[in-house]
Amino acid sequence: MFQVDVSEALARGLFEPSVGDSLVVRGTFNGWRGNAHALALLVRPAIYGGTCTLPGSPGGRVEFKFVIVSQRLGEIWEWKPDPDNPDHGNRSLLLTGASTTVPVTQFDLGTHAGEKSTEFSVGELKEDFLQLRSIIEDSHPAPYVFTSESEFDSLYDARLGLLDRAMTVEEFSTVIAPLVACIGCGHSRLWMPEGHWFRAPAKFLPLKLMTLDGKVYVRKHFGKRGLIRPGSEIVAINGRPVAEIVNNLMEGISGDGFNRGYRLDRLERWFHLLYACYYGYPEEFQVLCRPHGEEDLKRLVLTPVSLAVIDANSSRESRLTFEVLHPESVAVITMNNFDYYDDQERFRRFTDSVFAEIGELKIRDLVLDLRDNEGGDPFAASYLLSYLAPHQTTYFARPYGRYTSLASPLPERENRFTGRLYTLINRRCFSTTGHLCALMRYHGIGTFVGSETGGTYTCNDAVGETTLENTQIRAQIARATFRAEVYGMPRDRGILPDREVEPRIEDVIDGTDTVKEYLFSVLLRDSGEGR
Repeated sequence: MFQVDVSEALARGLFEPSVGDSLVVRGTFNGWRGNAHALALLVRPAIYGGTCTLPGSPGGRVEFKFVIVSQRLGEIWEWKPDPDNPDHGNRSLLLTGASTTVPVTQFDLGTHAGEKSTEFSVGELKEDFLQLRSIIEDSHPAPYVFTSESEFDSLYDARLGLLDRAMTVEEFSTVIAPLVACIGCGHSRLWMPEGHWFRAPAKFLPLKLMTLDGKVYVRKHFGKRGLIRPGSEIVAINGRPVAEIVNNLMEGISGDGFNRGYRLDRLERWFHLLYACYYGYPEEFQVLCRPHGEEDLKRLVLTPVSLAVIDANSSRESRLTFEVLHPESVAVITMNNFDYYDDQERFRRFTDSVFAEIGELKIRDLVLDLRDNEGGDPFAASYLLSYLAPHQTTYFARPYGRYTSLASPLPERENRFTGRLYTLINRRCFSTTGHLCALMRYHGIGTFVGSETGGTYTCNDAVGETTLENTQIRAQIARATFRAEVYGMPRDRGILPDREVEPRIEDVIDGTDTVKEYLFSVLLRDSGEGR
């Protein structure tokens, strides 16, 4: 029987059984995956346990860890419950061939982050640094496309020279993140150790920010209502000019070919986490801002908030919708992701039905809204393309494993759209969406409206994850290149719009969709646009 005490996790709100959180054990016996080996409450309020039959012969060993499956926070793995075990600090159990009861032990939330921040020695940091370099050099298919090998060597030497003192995991991440970012690969990035942010202090910047025309604005404040208005320009935070902060944070953000728009989008989404890595967890945030509609600067003191507060205001709805507008010659398809790896039939049924209805209604103008679509399964994007292309089109430039069939011409569709197409794009369009847009541009399919995409005709993916031995930072590094069947396009740029339309801060505050407003007021009046 496995047994564990989760009293600390309960006290800190990291384990909430009342809302559906569960506790499982994972190890070498189940491939470190799944929730089949669940534990139940044995002794109130905090002792959990459960039995299971383990494979193996007497004298053999299994390794395992306890995992909290939180409805709110995701998975929280133990840190290093057995620090003497070099294999990630896993727990170890000797198989005896008889029933065994593991003594009650504390769930190890770790001491490497947040208010219990542990510093790693220079030796440990250098070991992880060299491990990361080896991962990049051995795994990435194109590490020197955007940064030459000699430039990389210089960067490695400079970054290695910064490891002259003990550091926390946050500090170390700021040293090594630029190494990954300089590959120019948006699929290669670093993540903090499993569960790190949920053990961190509740001292995050209480603002959702947006960047526009080189300035940083408030999109939302998570604190006291009315203290700082949406649309206010942020000039400085805790005495540092916001331009300096942005430059420092951007240094460690990955993007294909250093695409600035895509990297700024990631900056907006992760600003509170990146700020904590670079500048710590302050007791308060002194913000110098220019309130919206005013000329004079104002100093405000903002109270930090927890990650849970920020996450509760950051949900993203998956949209796969079709709408016929009045008059019925105009329709809008919205697809904000192609993440249908496990549900291809749903995507195909939707797409088939939509284009059948478009044909029946004789839709003349079709708006395809791909904004915020970060990609997904090429089988989904290629299926959509087969309804848009004016002739048989090949998706990938060469066979790629399970996508080998996409290196052959796509089938022609009976209900292929032949009217005027307007595709809405922005800087978050990435990965598979970049491939799709590149193919549409190459074959002259429709008019692009919005802003440059974050992805282009080629990208590196098939990501593999390796955990750095000491700090447990997770390095996700691409291992293969995927190229759409197009030629003559720049690798370091996204797909540029035919009509560039950027939102104004006033429109963001009012909730106005600037791109659609422009499309319906200008383009759809012009019968000469589109195909």
